[in-house]
Amino acid sequence: MERICPLLANNECAPEVDAQQTSGKSMAPPNNQLTAGPQNTNIGQAGKKPNLKSPRLDSAPELEKVASGARTIKMGDKGRGPLLINQCLYDLGYNMTYFGVIDEFTSETMVRLKEYQKDKGVPVTGILDQATVKTLDQRFKKVKLSPKMLNKSWSPKHVKSILEPWSPKTIQTLQSGVNLYSVDEIYFEDEVWTGSGWVKEKFNAGGGFDTRSNTITFFNDTNEEVASTLYHEVLHKNKPRKGQANTMERETYAYQAGEEFNIGMGLDGHPSIRGKNPNGDEVADKAKVQAYIKKNYPGADTSAPTTTEASSPSDEVIGKGSKDGTVRVRKGGRLKIIERPAGKGERIVGPKVEKNKKKINPKVWK
Repeated sequence: MERICPLLANNECAPEVDAQQTSGKSMAPPNNQLTAGPQNTNIGQAGKKPNLKSPRLDSAPELEKVASGARTIKMGDKGRGPLLINQCLYDLGYNMTYFGVIDEFTSETMVRLKEYQKDKGVPVTGILDQATVKTLDQRFKKVKLSPKMLNKSWSPKHVKSILEPWSPKTIQTLQSGVNLYSVDEIYFEDEVWTGSGWVKEKFNAGGGFDTRSNTITFFNDTNEEVASTLYHEVLHKNKPRKGQANTMERETYAYQAGEEFNIGMGLDGHPSIRGKNPNGDEVADKAKVQAYIKKNYPGADTSAPTTTEASSPSDEVIGKGSKDGTVRVRKGGRLKIIERPAGKGERIVGPKVEKNKKKINPKVWK
């Protein structure tokens, strides 16, 4: 079914009432806790000379077909091609505030693509055609990154050199849209239900965004790791109004788009959430993303049994219940709260600990 939002006179998507959200734990674990994987090979269509040169676009077969003139992509189309186009528009600063970076060509995509086409002087159709995709191919050229620089302790200059070529939106947000802090250590003292009691378990994080204080916090690390973390957390900061009702939705959104950025840029990122397309190119695998979130994020796994009513993927565990061995669950992103028995291994978010927290002056990104 097509995903269409009503448009207002100023070409903005009509707003939607957001479900109540808790700040919870929206933290990306440090990338360097995972084994590094191979970088994107950008081989294009198997056995054919690729029509696209950008490592951000050439691994999507449907975009290759657009570049060859064999097809177009329009409203209602779904897949990785539309996701990459939405991400390009977001990163360039077009106002993707309703649906955002998702794998569907929505009415918002059409409106923003028309703005982009007008800016680039190509026919304003609201359809991704050959002329339009070639301008994107030119805009997102391969960025040469020195391995020595990537592995050095982070500096604003070098992190900016990674992010700004493809995502001026991220740097703009860091300059003026958020409070930013670095830490030498950041973790949560979570609690896990063993079946007979709650035990504390430390959860190391790489960064996070706090909605209430408009603050991004990140772990002091290499230029590569900090750039990847900041891209992820700025996605949370700039989250769209649609599809952000719970931990699973919010983190799936940020991990999928964040890993597509890592893959295209040639960063190590999170290899465990990657897969392969039919051409053998690395892609962010949504099923692996969601399995990773279920394993690592409190409240995201809704598979624990309930004696009161059936669980659903949009449920979210928000804390301990009134009796030992129970948890509180918000149903389907709504205001309704139930209590049910905790499942063995179920995790509850605990107090956050930050060590040597320092505020970053936004002028460092100028």
